[in-house]
Amino acid sequence: MTRDEAAGVLRGQRLGRGLSVDDVAKATLLKGRVIEEFETGQAFVLDGYHKSYLRRYAEFLGVDGNAILVAYTGTLAVETPDLARPGLDEVIRKRRPRSGASIFRRKRRLIPVAVASILILVVAVALLANPPSFLVPKQPGNSAPTDHEPPATDVAPTDPAPAPDAGTGTSITTLTFSATNERAWLEIRADGRIVFSGTLRPGDTTEAAGEYVVVIFGNAMHTHVSVNGEDQGLVSTDRTVMTQEYGIPDSHGP
Repeated sequence: MTRDEAAGVLRGQRLGRGLSVDDVAKATLLKGRVIEEFETGQAFVLDGYHKSYLRRYAEFLGVDGNAILVAYTGTLAVETPDLARPGLDEVIRKRRPRSGASIFRRKRRLIPVAVASILILVVAVALLANPPSFLVPKQPGNSAPTDHEPPATDVAPTDPAPAPDAGTGTSITTLTFSATNERAWLEIRADGRIVFSGTLRPGDTTEAAGEYVVVIFGNAMHTHVSVNGEDQGLVSTDRTVMTQEYGIPDSHGP
């Protein structure tokens, strides 16, 4: 077999297997230019490396490497150590796509992970949109009303009831309320008439006077009271929502 015939065998084997020069180059780690030179049978000198390359290429295509070397050089080359290269069947097997059943099993294993990720994302968005009260930092001096406090509404106090004549002999109680370090909701009913209903901010005060005064507190532990100018301290030390009466009930309803 001549060199040209050997080159034709190599080219025919490659094309018969449906492989391009790039395919062979990637599988054998040979340069495409070297492969093309082997297939054209060009009259170049084969040194030890090129002989090893030629044998590798021939055996990759399933051709007798010794016969190809004899055709190109006229003699057998001494076998030189070389790294193991994958054969054609192994390369084709590695490139073969996975079966549909294998791909389905892999996708099925990913379903629980995807569902769990979606649930975690939904919970995170819900918490960001409406965080629980214990996660919201409490701002000093501007505390939100407690759960038992009625809705805070800034209602301007109505005109207080006119004070009775001193000559009638009735006893008038004058009350002063102020919020300490938290907002405090109050509803003040003097002699059967609501004279104040709203929220005191820290430092705010309001007054009411009457013979019989009933006060509903929404934050008694943070409400300070004075009766007829005498400091009474906090309305309560351990209660938040409560009702307190001042004065002597007469004919006025609570």
